[in-house]
Amino acid sequence: MKWIGISLFALVLMAIAICPALAGERVAFVVSIEEYEQMPLQTPVKDSFAMVRVLKSMGWDTIHFTNSDHKKLSLALDQFFEKAQNADATLFYFGGHGVAHKEDIFLLPLEAKILDESDLGFESFSLNNIMAQMAEAPLVPNMFFIDICKGQHPFVDQIPESAAEVILIPAVQDNQF
Repeated sequence: MKWIGISLFALVLMAIAICPALAGERVAFVVSIEEYEQMPLQTPVKDSFAMVRVLKSMGWDTIHFTNSDHKKLSLALDQFFEKAQNADATLFYFGGHGVAHKEDIFLLPLEAKILDESDLGFESFSLNNIMAQMAEAPLVPNMFFIDICKGQHPFVDQIPESAAEVILIPAVQDNQF
């Protein structure tokens, strides 16, 4: 698992370094959550600080939150979307728990209470919705890095244990990867 994290981080650095459109204003949203009441995680916050360090050293304007609840993350996302409107490139990074359901991935903030399917829209953040919001800036390259531990909930689409650890989600627009 450690090698997967190192490989992912190397991939992030390569994507950031080789994208020629990244010379202008670059805005990154980096969030990590590990202090979940049930099933806490060990490394997302450390990973996010490493990501922020690298991004800042390359001139990215970063919005960074750790162990935040739904309200704080919602306000921070609004701030990010506003800054992204004038950016030449954007990056979205999430480390924490998530659930795959009906061709979407839902990112879980701290204190999320997912008891049934209807809670997903109120207690979590839809990656499809985030991607659609970021797609409103037509020619801006958007990068997404999602490092989640998939939650086990009875209503969530079950992914076989033998499945790959990387889930690829189709981009909303050609300028997203």
